[in-house]
Amino acid sequence: MAQTNACLYVQRGIAVFFEYDTPKIVHIKSKSIGIFNRLVQLAIIGYIIGWVFIYKKGYQLEDVGVSGTTTKVKGVAYTKDPRVGNQKLWDSTDIVVPAEENNAFFVMTNMIITNDQSPSECAESPTVPGANCTEDKDCLPINKPFLLGHGVTTGVCNKTTKTCMVEAWCPIEHDKLPTRYPVLNATKTFTVLIKNHVYFPYYKKTRSNIVESTNASYLQGCNYDAANDPFCPVFRLGYIVDHAQQQMEKKQTYDDMAYEGGVVSIRISWDCNFDYDPLLCKPKYSFDRLDKGEDSLIAKGYNYRFSHNYFQNDVQKRQLIKAYGILFIITMDARAAAFNVIPTLQNIGSGLALLSIATIVCDVFVLYLHKKRKFFRSHKYEEVTNTDAFSIMEDDDEDM
Repeated sequence: MAQTNACLYVQRGIAVFFEYDTPKIVHIKSKSIGIFNRLVQLAIIGYIIGWVFIYKKGYQLEDVGVSGTTTKVKGVAYTKDPRVGNQKLWDSTDIVVPAEENNAFFVMTNMIITNDQSPSECAESPTVPGANCTEDKDCLPINKPFLLGHGVTTGVCNKTTKTCMVEAWCPIEHDKLPTRYPVLNATKTFTVLIKNHVYFPYYKKTRSNIVESTNASYLQGCNYDAANDPFCPVFRLGYIVDHAQQQMEKKQTYDDMAYEGGVVSIRISWDCNFDYDPLLCKPKYSFDRLDKGEDSLIAKGYNYRFSHNYFQNDVQKRQLIKAYGILFIITMDARAAAFNVIPTLQNIGSGLALLSIATIVCDVFVLYLHKKRKFFRSHKYEEVTNTDAFSIMEDDDEDM
């Protein structure tokens, strides 16, 4: 019996090579099916016209721009607290360090200043892991640096501070902010001029965020405001910080952020339609805070150290500054598009091919979901047997 079934399966497999399927057109006259078919076709056509061509502008060819950005910060701040050094007047030259960065600028808002450091020997800070000692042998071997330390060991234990003596820049920095407020909170009134130029290589067009109607007197007096002056390239730092925290649950004032620093993104977006006058292509600005602010449990804010080195009486000295501040990172997204025959024809062809889905959907509805599906299925599929058809030899054992 098993051998007979296997033979039957082989014959049926061979028969497939001697058969041919051809589509059969069945013209169904039915109000419900006809309406369903037209609704499916209209939905597909609506998707092609509404989504592909109108919303996504499928008739245009998109080009991605390349960009360059420069900044210039201006402002003056005045401090009176002697705990942060003798300097009282600060301008952008003192506060914007380094003076030039690639698509970014840093504004110092708070600081720890250690004056008159020189290479010598002094006691390591008690907060440095492993630097505490009770006798000299605790500070061996010599010339060993401590993790997070300020210098290398000399092999001597300072009996007063109970820490190892190190060869370092002395006196050691006292890593604690001297005040409970940001010393340079006046930087909120500082302004930054952002000059952004974008070039679209395919269309060979260049745009600038300083629009054609701008003149020198306008730049000197304008300040960016999303509602009242959206094309002014001069931004007040306080405005940027305030609007960078719109999506945050715990919003901070400028003074709060300036105390330990932070990171803010300035995003310049270009969305140009060169089917119209290129002069109508203008940028849009948005701001976001990138660090977590008060949500950070450790390593809050943003800071780094730099120094001013000099010689005094032939002795090398330096002023060490741990600068807290706000790092502004400028990002750019530039896209331009215009009518082009190639994407237009591609999307039209794709749309016509998509219309074939209407036939498939209607076939599924008619043959499997309609209440008269058996009736329609009997007319949809028809078997025609020619005289030379391959015949399958059925088993006759049961008849014998």
